Parts: sequence; structure tokens; C-alpha cells
Amino acid sequence: MSADAMPSARWVRVVGNTPWMSAVGLNATLPAEKGGDGTAGPPRRRPPPRPVFPPGQGSSAAPTLGCLLRALFAPSAWLAAAVEARRRELFGDSPFEGVHLRLGDGAAGTAFRPGTVPTTDRRMTVDGAVSVMRCLASAGSSPVFVATDNARLKAAILAGKRGGGGGGGSGGEEVALRRSGGGGLVLPPALAGRFRAQGCADCMVNPVFQHNFTRESVQDIFVEMVMLAHSRCFHHASSNFATTVLALAPPGACHGHYAAGRCGRCECSTS
Repeated sequence: MSADAMPSARWVRVVGNTPWMSAVGLNATLPAEKGGDGTAGPPRRRPPPRPVFPPGQGSSAAPTLGCLLRALFAPSAWLAAAVEARRRELFGDSPFEGVHLRLGDGAAGTAFRPGTVPTTDRRMTVDGAVSVMRCLASAGSSPVFVATDNARLKAAILAGKRGGGGGGGSGGEEVALRRSGGGGLVLPPALAGRFRAQGCADCMVNPVFQHNFTRESVQDIFVEMVMLAHSRCFHHASSNFATTVLALAPPGACHGHYAAGRCGRCECSTS
């Protein structure tokens, strides 16, 4: 899809969940074919997504859909400037990798208020997230930009950047720790010196479940998405946030899928 083919007037109607979570391109099982005797035959499988992407997320980075999303949702001048300023603040001109650590709305260490999100949503512990960070640190030497939904973990990363592995932080980080009910998490110096985060630790919102948020409260979400989309390698598990980053990433972007506290190999798309 070329830029010349795009109409000058652009609009999109967004309803429900992200459209690329449909069955198109996913590993969904098709209805069983009828056998000659009228009985159901073995279920047919859709072709698996390209190996570079984890199961269930193949369609999100399909070249045509990625092209469409990048055309519809091109960063505004404000967002482009905010991302550039944050990149220079955190990394200067050095390349960096990115990781999205989604622990879950109900995971220990969250700053979400009870009743505003599903408390059964627990995907990974803080210890599991630190294990992923250790794996990434041992696999390369580049600094890593972190986006996470966990206040306790983010407070430790922000405090580590300032103090090289210091304690539970101050100001907003201390508020985040009090609200999450967690003690001060201290990252070892080897991690504190490599992992960077931006924004505040106690101001996260979940726009799916909390609909009365201000525009300012979600600006950091878009800054983090674009930062991750343009990182040298984006490490992630399965989540709608990560799927959006994959779709927004430019052609040839590199991705790695982690699971069970272990990081996977980073591979690059060819489109």
C-alpha cells in the first residue's frame, strides 16, 4: 500500500476490542469438515503465523494492516517531539531495546484502585518480571526501555536510574509503593544501570475499564508505544498493548517473545 494510494480524508471507527484480534491470520481451529458418512472429520488448522511472531499474534503485523495503521495513526507533531525528547533524555544517541512487562491489573504491586479493574487478572509476578530483566541483561549490552503496568516494579526502575540501584524511591514512587501495598523493591546494580522507564509510577490508568480519564493521564501510554515500536528489538508477551506496538512498528522491526521468566531470541521481520 503506497502513500499515494491513501485518500486525503482519513477516518476510522473503533468498536470493541482491537480489530486484529479477529480470527484472520490467527491459529484458530476451523470447524471440522464432514466426512463421507456425515460424521465430523478432524479439525482443520489455519496456517500458523510467521515464526517471528508468537502464536495468536500473526495478523497484527501483517504488512497490509501495519501499513494501514501507520497511515491512520501517524504520530502528531506533539507526540513525535515528546518521544524524541524522552529518547534523548534516557539514551542520548545510543540504540536501545524495549520490553513490555505486563503483570496484570490484579497482580501484586499494582497501583490500580480495587473495583476499577478485574482483580483476577494476574499474568506474572514481580519476581518473574525481574527474571525476564536478568535474561535480557545477560543476552545483550544495550540499555533497555521498560513499559509496565506494575507500580512497584516501575518505582524500582525509576529509583534505580536516579540512584544506581537505590531504595524504594521518593515522591511519586513512594506513593506508588504505598498504594500497591508493596515494600521498596531494590534492583541490583547490574539491572538498575541498564533498564530505564519514563513518567510516574502511580498514575497508570486502564482505559478499557476506567472511562473517565483525562487526556494527560494517557499521554504516556502513546509515548511508550512509539518508543517500543522504534526500539532496536521489542521484547514482549501476549497482550493488546504489545499487539498494538507490533502493528505500529516500521517494516523490518525486530521482536522477541518471552515466557516463564525467559526471554526469546530476537528476530526481524522481512516486510
